Amino acid sequence: YEFNCIMKKYLILILFLLYSCSGYSPIYSKKELNFKFDKINIEKPNFINSRIKQKLGKYSSSKTIGSKNLIINLNGKFEKEITSKDKKGNPDSFKIILSLNSKISNQDGEEYSINFEESFNYNKGDRTEFELLEYENILKNNLIDVSVDSLIREIISNI
Repeated sequence: YEFNCIMKKYLILILFLLYSCSGYSPIYSKKELNFKFDKINIEKPNFINSRIKQKLGKYSSSKTIGSKNLIINLNGKFEKEITSKDKKGNPDSFKIILSLNSKISNQDGEEYSINFEESFNYNKGDRTEFELLEYENILKNNLIDVSVDSLIREIISNI
């Protein structure tokens, strides 16, 4: 009997927690945004600029009444630095840097710039060259995601 009471209490607690967590909504819901991108221009067609343009594309179709139409010019680049070497002189640890420069203008002719620099340090470890390239691609995609989120937050705060 005592075990059943304890189980019922836990079941009620679990159901309560599941019910209270059901109100999930994304941070940047399209209903809340008061802007959209009319044009997304990239200075140089490369991996980073294309990925950022792709990620910002979902903000081009906002149909919010009274939304501001923005034009954004992007210029992003990656740099890879060697931060340390082993005893033989081979690179052992690296730093990957993403620099994103953007110029945003609205329909009123107002223009402002938002610049970001994100970096990440990592070690080669026991990775082969192929594994290291795969890891660097994952890091690049993660840095792009962080930069796009930061860019959107900055645009929201400037509007």
